[in-house]
Order: sequence, then C-alpha cells, then structure tokens
Amino acid sequence: MKRPHLGNSNVNLQGFMQNGNAVSMALTGWINAPKERENDPSVQSAIEQIAGIMQQHNLSIGMQVSARSGDDPKQWPRLGSWRLFTNKPRDNRQQYNQAPARQYNQAPASSTGDFLNDEIQF
Repeated sequence: MKRPHLGNSNVNLQGFMQNGNAVSMALTGWINAPKERENDPSVQSAIEQIAGIMQQHNLSIGMQVSARSGDDPKQWPRLGSWRLFTNKPRDNRQQYNQAPARQYNQAPASSTGDFLNDEIQF
C-alpha cells in the first residue's frame, strides 16, 4: 500500500481513555479513485497532482466526528475535530526506519603487510 497522502500523528478522541488519560491516536488518509479506475495512469497522475498542490500550498483537510443522536445533525454531540496534513513524498525525505548510509575508511596497511597487528606496545 502506498504512503498516505494525509496524516495527523497527535489525535485524541473524547471518551477513549486508558488509565484516566486520553489515548493518543494517529489519523491517515489517502486520495482515492473509484475502484474500477484505481489502476488508470491518468487517475494516478491526477491524485499525485492533487497531493502535490496541497503540499505546495500547505493545505490541510478539516475533519469532525459526531455521535448521531436524534434527527437534527446540529444537535449531535461532537466527539472530536482534527486536521489532516499533507505528507511529504518518501522520495524527498529520509525514511524514518533507515539510517543514513555510513562510509568507512579502510585502515592503512602497515609497512610489514600485517593488517591485524594485535600486539600492544608498552
């Protein structure tokens, strides 16, 4: 599965508690195409363009979760509201689980050709 286009790693939802503390949650979101067109290259290109425009202009999506209670949506109690922020494409940033490549210099060879001289000089 591709990296989510949107996310928020610091979310709390009213009523979700553990040992008296709010449970920290993360939200993720994708820009999706209809099932029958999800492999269409032009649709995938449009999705990447939309994500790119959102990233370029620092746009986010506001979300709200309410509990359905009665017939009037204006009376439904709000459980939480958040913003989904755009994620940078993986190509443009180091992945969180990969350490940077290290370069090691080879130790200089001794004049006698001994590469592993374990003797300690006193």
